Amino acid sequence: MLAAYFRMKYPHVVAGAIAASAPIFQFSGLTPCEAFYRIVTSDYNSTSTECAASIRRSWTEINNITSSDAGKSWLSTTWKLCKPLKTSNDVKELKSWLSDVYTNLAMINYPYPTNFLAPVPANPISVMCTHLPNSSLTGKLLLKSIFKAITIYFNYTGSTRCLNIETEASTNLGDLGWDFQACTEMVMPMCSDGHNDMFEMQMWNFAKYSDTCYKKWKVRPDEKRALRMYGGKDISTATNIVFSNGLLDPWSSGGVLYNISSSTAAVIIPEGAHHLDLRESNPADPFSVRTARKFHRKFIRRWLHNHQLSEPTLGVGL
Repeated sequence: MLAAYFRMKYPHVVAGAIAASAPIFQFSGLTPCEAFYRIVTSDYNSTSTECAASIRRSWTEINNITSSDAGKSWLSTTWKLCKPLKTSNDVKELKSWLSDVYTNLAMINYPYPTNFLAPVPANPISVMCTHLPNSSLTGKLLLKSIFKAITIYFNYTGSTRCLNIETEASTNLGDLGWDFQACTEMVMPMCSDGHNDMFEMQMWNFAKYSDTCYKKWKVRPDEKRALRMYGGKDISTATNIVFSNGLLDPWSSGGVLYNISSSTAAVIIPEGAHHLDLRESNPADPFSVRTARKFHRKFIRRWLHNHQLSEPTLGVGL
């Protein structure tokens, strides 16, 4: 996003920009708030409809079992929680952590092992879904299966002593700065309905979101700031930008998926997760990402060539 914005704002300084997985349309009035979680769900459905259905059903089972103190104790022990569930807020925090895990796995669903957000195997969603082959499971049996599934994310190496839901699901990312930005200038509405996606129903409520931001950071979000600063979808004057998006990446919901002009183009990577094309090459890379990188190189060479031609020739004073 910064690469795209930098080129748009300062074209005299930047010759061109590769904007990989840049959701510059993920703002109010530009993209439906439900689009992000529907792509996450699609990633799981494409692996196993049973898997996605099991996750969708698990929210009700979590609510049911945690409705009593005995149930909270059972889930805390069975899921090896570092801090036992005591209150409804604890349960809410657990479900928020789970949503982040499912989303992060969609982002890092790479065809080889990585440790970008957490150490995970190749094709982590496929590996995770091997533990959720039967969507007819209910109650404790389903919750035990869910725990085995999420272990692929939080304890793939086997070195984690307990599950700490008080930490961000993406501990390696250091994303507190982003959280602050999301509460000030980068407001990206997201919602889910529990039918067209595998998450609990959660409506977008800007007033509630603003109150949460104020409680956490003592700031209020400016919902329209990014639109004022960068023009929203009116980017027809942008030049020398390549917007690349992997269709496995939920952030592609707010990505530029069509050519803007002959010099500002969209590259689609059907088998790509989040910014796969900017990662180092790997023998397991799909053909589509190899092709995308060739496209990037082609444009970079063109930008550099045109920039060199446009540089003024400096005379030498005697």
